[in-house]
Amino acid sequence: MAKPIYNKPALTIYDQAKLLYSRNLSGIKEDVLQKELERTSYYRISGYSFPYQDKQNNNQFIIKNAWKYIKSDYELDASLRHLLFEAIGLIEITLRTQLIYQMSIVHGANWYSDTNIFRDSSKLKADHNDLLKNWNRSSDLFVNHYKTTYDTTKEPPAWMIFETTTFGSLSRYFENIKIKDIGKNAICNYWHITDRKDYPIFSNWLKNVNTIRNICAHHSRLFSRVLPYKATPLIKCNDVSFVMNWQNNTKVYASICIIKNMLSICAPEYKFERKLKKILRHVTSKQLSVMGFPKGWKTVF
Repeated sequence: MAKPIYNKPALTIYDQAKLLYSRNLSGIKEDVLQKELERTSYYRISGYSFPYQDKQNNNQFIIKNAWKYIKSDYELDASLRHLLFEAIGLIEITLRTQLIYQMSIVHGANWYSDTNIFRDSSKLKADHNDLLKNWNRSSDLFVNHYKTTYDTTKEPPAWMIFETTTFGSLSRYFENIKIKDIGKNAICNYWHITDRKDYPIFSNWLKNVNTIRNICAHHSRLFSRVLPYKATPLIKCNDVSFVMNWQNNTKVYASICIIKNMLSICAPEYKFERKLKKILRHVTSKQLSVMGFPKGWKTVF
């Protein structure tokens, strides 16, 4: 059966508010709701309102004062995204530093194009092209200085070019390095990953954290999302401070555990646990459940 063509018309702010009221939205005055819709789109709000609607009954709201719950979820999500984005920034800087330093010390300034270092040459080619693309479109002063000062037929050193690339690029380069490479061993050891069987799991951690980073950067809904990369605990963990127990590996709690583990190494002074608990001070048990938090989570944070 052919899928229907989407043909719903654009609605004015007034009509958007009327539509929500026709579905028994309560807990907010009409003039206030219209102002909310002027600064936060109807479609964005709908992502937080769905849990309180009956999809089988024309999306009617099924609880009184539904707006209070929608607003609470929205504000929790915004606060959580802000914290995680800032925290991941610290992780990204350290990951970039370790990748540059450990690999350059072992293999030299242009290791990132040496096919002997990597497991998959086709992936290397794609990642290398992406690396150069980010470099060439950068307008940073050090990039312009290199291009005007040095012979550009030779690619820039790793400690320059990797400063212009993305978290995703860093994680893909790391994953593609051969398991027994000395530089990769040093990177993993820095992050307290000591068993080679855990190197692929650490790559999974980086993909997971990068997904969270991108969601936060685009201000998308995070707290109730099912994530594409399942968070896997390490097989052999020697760091007793690591939180390795999460039941739902596609919810944000598992990602928070990974972020907490990595911050304990690269930025213990950031006090991530204290900031997280402050955000979750007035959270409900339902909100915790949606995020995948287990009972007693505070005992390990």
